[in-house]
Amino acid sequence: MTVAEGAPLVDPTGIARESENGMVLTDLNGVGAEAAGAVYRLDAEPDALTPVAAGTPLADPWGVAVEPGGRILVTDVAANDGSLFAIDPASAAITPIATGPPFAAP
Repeated sequence: MTVAEGAPLVDPTGIARESENGMVLTDLNGVGAEAAGAVYRLDAEPDALTPVAAGTPLADPWGVAVEPGGRILVTDVAANDGSLFAIDPASAAITPIATGPPFAAP
């Protein structure tokens, strides 16, 4: 089953359920093959893929999870030699939770 394909997705790496009808996805090159990664929201109805966050400080977002309160957690294998970020789903504000050692490609 294909959930989403084609632009703007380039290298999707992670997926997590956000709500009954929606998911969030990470993409290593979500804003273009030469650009930094991105996080997208996929709503099943009306079948829309929209950006949540992109660019600095995200470099190569890999894993994604959603906390019960809705905050999006993203691991990034390249930012600061490995990072864990929190993204506010309403404002798209990106907050570093942990960066660098002891992380190595989380």
